Amino acid sequence: MAMREWLDGLDEETRAQVRALAALVLGTDSRVEHAVKWGRLTFAVDGDWPHWVCASPRRPGARGWCSTKVCCSTTPKGC
Repeated sequence: MAMREWLDGLDEETRAQVRALAALVLGTDSRVEHAVKWGRLTFAVDGDWPHWVCASPRRPGARGWCSTKVCCSTTPKGC
């Protein structure tokens, strides 16, 4: 799935939040890349997708971002 298509599936408020957070994550290091992987907006360093850094919720309207080390979520089922 293309990034634009994934973003279009989000409501306006969530889309703005995702864009702001993506800008923050991408700004941490020039090696950080982003793509839609596994139905999530996902970030990795130097294209090392099997060892992704963090990923968005799968479902539009779901909350919580996952990382390879921790999972912080406001949903009862977690990430």
